[in-house]
Amino acid sequence: MRMSCNGCRVLRKGCSDNCSIRPCLEWIKSPDSQANATVFLAKFYGRAGLMNLINAGPAHLRPAIFKSFLYEACGRIVNPIYGSVGLMWSGSWQLCQNAVEAVLKGTSITQMASDVAEAKNGPLPRFVQESILQ
Repeated sequence: MRMSCNGCRVLRKGCSDNCSIRPCLEWIKSPDSQANATVFLAKFYGRAGLMNLINAGPAHLRPAIFKSFLYEACGRIVNPIYGSVGLMWSGSWQLCQNAVEAVLKGTSITQMASDVAEAKNGPLPRFVQESILQ
């Protein structure tokens, strides 16, 4: 049996050879950053929720699922109304990327005020609004 991966270590769960978190963290180079990302997502989605969401996808897509959840959670904190979709739509994707970098470094994320988020994004296309509200 290997040593626990950084994800399992911070979640305080047993790590096995078929760990579903270990491959999700390979794109993150620093062990501290791996731990920071895992703790952040576990706080955002809940530990069990995060594990269930990751395990719901096929093994070869789990790293992309983890990364997608990280960007969506960061986007939702930066722009609580429209999330990462709103940041991309408004041309403010760099704010989402900055938030991900902050999580990896273990620093806090700067949140837009709700009125600024609403004004900056303006009205999103109807199909985007409907998909967000469902």
